Amino acid sequence: MKKFLMSALFTFMFVVNVVPSYALKFYPLNYDKRIDKGDGYGEFTIVNTSKEPMRWKISVSNTKKDTDISRLVTVYPKVLTIEPLSEKSFKVYVKEDSSLKEGEYSFNLNVNPLKSPNVQK
Repeated sequence: MKKFLMSALFTFMFVVNVVPSYALKFYPLNYDKRIDKGDGYGEFTIVNTSKEPMRWKISVSNTKKDTDISRLVTVYPKVLTIEPLSEKSFKVYVKEDSSLKEGEYSFNLNVNPLKSPNVQK
């Protein structure tokens, strides 16, 4: 019983301390657009579920696969500042490239938190 209580206490402390630090909801979770017909536009939304303003840097990186098209991807805006309990969207556009063969391609979309300065009164 003591082991169970210690395990439950550890789990509770983990949830209380760690989960609020990831105050982010992100949707949709995939990008399934046809880029061969000029339809490479997509929009994603980030929700700040915390009680403090948050800043996020959005970038694109290589998947290190043969199907990577990260060089064709543009993101706007690259930095989002989101007020507490609100949401903002950003746009992703993949340029059409006639040299691509028919098939599925991939890229990594990175959303990283930025430190916000804390101004004292």
